[in-house]
Amino acid sequence: MSVVAKIWDWYDFILCLVSGAALIGYCQPRRSYFWLRAVAVIALLAGVASIWKALNIGRNGPYEVLSYLEYFLPYLIVIAGMWLCYKSTFISAFFCATTGYLMQHIAQRTYMTIFLQLGWSMRFPFDFLGLTVITAIVYTAVYFLFIYKHKDNFREISVDSKLQLFISACAMFAVIYLDMALMRALRGTDAGYIVNPYMSGFSILIAFVALLLEFSLLSQKRLASDNETLQSQIEEARKYYEQDKREIELVNLRCHDIRHQIRAMKGKLDAVVVDELTTAIDVYDSHIKTGNEAIDVVLAKYNLYCRNHNIKLTCMLDGSKLNFISYHEIYALFGNAMENAIHAIEPLEEDKRIISITQNSANGFININITNYFKGELEMKDGLPISRKENHGFGVKSMRMLMEKYNGKILVQTNGEIFVLRLFFPLELHREKSN
Repeated sequence: MSVVAKIWDWYDFILCLVSGAALIGYCQPRRSYFWLRAVAVIALLAGVASIWKALNIGRNGPYEVLSYLEYFLPYLIVIAGMWLCYKSTFISAFFCATTGYLMQHIAQRTYMTIFLQLGWSMRFPFDFLGLTVITAIVYTAVYFLFIYKHKDNFREISVDSKLQLFISACAMFAVIYLDMALMRALRGTDAGYIVNPYMSGFSILIAFVALLLEFSLLSQKRLASDNETLQSQIEEARKYYEQDKREIELVNLRCHDIRHQIRAMKGKLDAVVVDELTTAIDVYDSHIKTGNEAIDVVLAKYNLYCRNHNIKLTCMLDGSKLNFISYHEIYALFGNAMENAIHAIEPLEEDKRIISITQNSANGFININITNYFKGELEMKDGLPISRKENHGFGVKSMRMLMEKYNGKILVQTNGEIFVLRLFFPLELHREKSN
């Protein structure tokens, strides 16, 4: 056996295992001296594999059962290595190593089944080429199916049920080692040629199901975490809504009192001064009335800001049709939309500093369009722009989750320099509230 063939025979398992675990965990934040730590872990894995192979531990005789540790010890080292190299918890390191092991097993058993069934040579370099290609295909499929569009889930890996994760790992090893035991027991027999393909297929199926369970646990945890964050942000929005409402009511009351005082002093003050005072008060007391108290609070808050920054705000909206949504939720939703629109048009020339809010009903939905100009390239994610300024922490992702809570939809459309945020609310909810 050539040196290269021997190296591949000794280290193919750990190479595939480490690359699988690294693919799952690479989005996590790294610890200091990451590469030094990684090299140390890989050196330890190579050392264990070398000693095991050189001493031929458990290959024959009464201690053959020890050969199973050849595949279990590297798994334990990879768990420790993921924790050592990344800023992760034991559970996230356990998840990465277990998922990487499942991916390696699926690729390796797929390679063996195909090559055995087709009668292809499994000697070097054919085993190197075959396993490398199949491993690349499996890992690429896992990446694009589970990681590519959900990288946020893998930046801080956490699972909802640690018990289920542990059970899936136990099931994985039970099936893998049963598969190995049967293959060794039937090696060289006629029964082996009949049973092994079916056992390998069953083993691949169980590993695939376990892999789906692993990613399902991760998605469930992320969804639960997002819901907790949404509820926290909504509670925060409730406080800001009550605060803004009280301030606007106080301003309205003061404006009302000052108007009475101006009328009482009308004959004593110059007419020009009276007009100037009246105009100034009108600026603070001019509100857009929509029929929805929360939307009115949002528009009152931002209308004054728009006036002071040469932004034209127009609104043709029947807010009463949205009264089925709690006030603090609609406040957070429209507040974030207004803040994002203002942030987009502030750098523009004055004739493009326009925000328009319109409404129509069609196909069973109330459709609200918030339109403004924008400049530059939008950074999109899952069909929505990534907001750089968020209203009290209530971002675009939370807007989508809130819309989905009411069976609604949120869409973005652009046409040249025009940006339209479209909010769709089911009409049936308005009718149910009305009844």
